[in-house]
Amino acid sequence: MSMKVLKKFGEARGGHLPSAVWMAYKDLLEKDGTLRPINELEAIFADAGFEKTDKIVTYCTAGIRSAHYAEILKMLGYENVVNYDASFYVWANTPELQIGKVVKDHAYNYYAPDHVKSALENNEEIMLLDIQPEEDFDAHHIKGAVETNAYPVKSDEDKAKLEAVLATINGSNEDVVIVCPRGGGGAERTYQELEANGIDTSRLFILEGGQADWPFAETCKLDKTTVLDCLNPSGYHWGSFACYAKIKF
Repeated sequence: MSMKVLKKFGEARGGHLPSAVWMAYKDLLEKDGTLRPINELEAIFADAGFEKTDKIVTYCTAGIRSAHYAEILKMLGYENVVNYDASFYVWANTPELQIGKVVKDHAYNYYAPDHVKSALENNEEIMLLDIQPEEDFDAHHIKGAVETNAYPVKSDEDKAKLEAVLATINGSNEDVVIVCPRGGGGAERTYQELEANGIDTSRLFILEGGQADWPFAETCKLDKTTVLDCLNPSGYHWGSFACYAKIKF
């Protein structure tokens, strides 16, 4: 279990560590800046679901307020508490590390493209769930991706396409990385749909930027005709240039 403090600044990628529990530093203080009574502090952490035997990592933007949090928890008798003093500033500036974000009051986990590429190269347990429309998937997708064509994930028919792969997802322990055209609403709706169908959110991630921002041409599976067509401005697919640029026949 981990938590973070509200204030943050200057990160390369906004958000939080995946599965973090957010708590505001000011909630522990009286109006004059002193700590609230011990019984009130105990109640705050108990209400947040913390148990004295939990392994807890505190973090904030720069590691200062989270250090205060760690000391308060120790004072209250929590046994396994450490402060991540490198802070979210360092974490967010490391592209291969996962992050979470809250979008429209819903929390999501994200994989950066560098992280996905590294996972693929190292044969890590990862499932790429591609929701691009069929014509886009045929034109460009990451090698090994599971095709669903569920985009935009709004109709019952779209959602049924996701339900068709639930058995595959449930039959593995792999992280599921959702690949949509641009990493936006379609991916968020897919995330929520999988969550509603019982997939643990600790396994769910969205590829930052989607297929449009995937920069590694050598890992793409492309249709030769589509690639040649894209050289003609009338047939150019703007989101696929990073993949197309290095392909040779």
